[in-house]
Amino acid sequence: MDLSACDACGPVRKCLSENQVMDYILLGKSPNAQMNFGKIFERKRADAAPRNAEEISKIKERIEKEDRAFEDELPAKYSLLQEFSEDELKKLCDQVLGARPPKEEFADKGGTPRDLPQFKEDYIHFIIDELRLAEIRSFAVKNKIVPGGHFRD
Repeated sequence: MDLSACDACGPVRKCLSENQVMDYILLGKSPNAQMNFGKIFERKRADAAPRNAEEISKIKERIEKEDRAFEDELPAKYSLLQEFSEDELKKLCDQVLGARPPKEEFADKGGTPRDLPQFKEDYIHFIIDELRLAEIRSFAVKNKIVPGGHFRD
């Protein structure tokens, strides 16, 4: 390695510190070599691996449980939201979620971006992804969209 020149620095090597140059000259160490922190980080607690595996297992189980609950609630959510009017769906989004579905755009022939209209199904899909069935039911009963005895558990 030529210590007197560098592609980035030109004929005088400015990118190396004095210590790096001395290490190269005296010890034969490459100035571009990475420091080896392996020994520092190899200190492991004996019980860390089983605990981490146990925690990962618990997290996976929780995620799977949530996924099953989402799948189980899906038909009931959809049929309940079908009874809402579009204005009631907008009200649900505004009051409970604080947001509406994101607007979708497309470019017309001239390249001008145009907003696509949002339909009832857009609101339904957005709400299904964001809320649990109990939250939708609560809103429906509170706003008299469906009667309280409408649900059978």
